[in-house]
Amino acid sequence: MTRERVLVIDDDEQILKAIRMFLRHEGLEATCCATGADGLAAAGAGTFDLVLLDLDLPDLDGFGVLERLRSRGDTTPVMVISGHDEEYNKLICLGGGADDYVTKPFSLPLLISKARALMRRNSLYAAGTRTATSSGGDRVTCGPFTLERDACRVLKDGEPLSLTARELALLTLFLSHPGQVFSKAQLYERVWDNPVVDENTVMVYVKRLRDKIETDPSHPTYLQTLRGIGYRFCA
Repeated sequence: MTRERVLVIDDDEQILKAIRMFLRHEGLEATCCATGADGLAAAGAGTFDLVLLDLDLPDLDGFGVLERLRSRGDTTPVMVISGHDEEYNKLICLGGGADDYVTKPFSLPLLISKARALMRRNSLYAAGTRTATSSGGDRVTCGPFTLERDACRVLKDGEPLSLTARELALLTLFLSHPGQVFSKAQLYERVWDNPVVDENTVMVYVKRLRDKIETDPSHPTYLQTLRGIGYRFCA
């Protein structure tokens, strides 16, 4: 069985060493880079199942690395590991395409647990995409959107949407229950598998989805907000 590969981008030698040793102990393959440029080069030259990304890098910071990864269509899950615990940093990263945000100092077992959850969700999405066929499988159609459950993908007007694993999970929930109202707590529990809701994270992901599915994200037609209640999908 091929080992899952993790790209670690962090300029702290001690953290790199600790993460590399722990990843290998857990049966994961680790590639470590100390600069943003080296990290981007490694990501472009190989295939990884997860990127662990520090924000404070000596050349291009983590925000820039994340932006460049996403702008070139790289949907590999990215977990930011940062010494900054300010809420706005987390929101900027999530809004820019990060899948999770962990603050230093962190527990290595917790980091690996989160990492495995992201990789597991993404592997299901990637496997489904690779085996997608025009005939689909178990399909759900909602307006211009088609959810292909077997293929783990969503199409709009026949064209596949470029979604991260978490975005796909959220949109799948909405398309599977058109017209149903979900509170932020319900969304967080179902999509993030966590009963302790992070409302800001939900709002960031709703915005990310709107940017990809709406003609005018500032005036959404499909993913609607019911102020003080939650969200519903209509098409």
